[in-house]
Amino acid sequence: MNPTRKRTLFRVAIVLVVGLAVLVWTVTNRSRGVIIENHSGQTVKVLNVTLAGETKSFQDVPEGKPITETFKAGGDDLLTVEGRLADDTRIRFRGNPGGDLHFLILPGGTMIPRPKKN
Repeated sequence: MNPTRKRTLFRVAIVLVVGLAVLVWTVTNRSRGVIIENHSGQTVKVLNVTLAGETKSFQDVPEGKPITETFKAGGDDLLTVEGRLADDTRIRFRGNPGGDLHFLILPGGTMIPRPKKN
């Protein structure tokens, strides 16, 4: 094998390795925004949101106010939400939300994905 061909193959290999490293970094360090809107008719006393092992806590969230937070997560990470309304009603959600991370807290502490607008 001649030296020019070896250099060309070496350069191509370096470009491929760098490209693969950038791809892996992009996939593992993605940020995902979570939005939870309080439509429960009362204040959310405490709310703990966990995505990909990262937990963020919120206190005294008034009716009608959205909570917005960013997490470092992939597309298939488990979302867990636990909390209490002002009347001590429990809020619980656990699941794989997929692509859309926009939720509503309804009366009775029920939490659902936000319906799509048509």
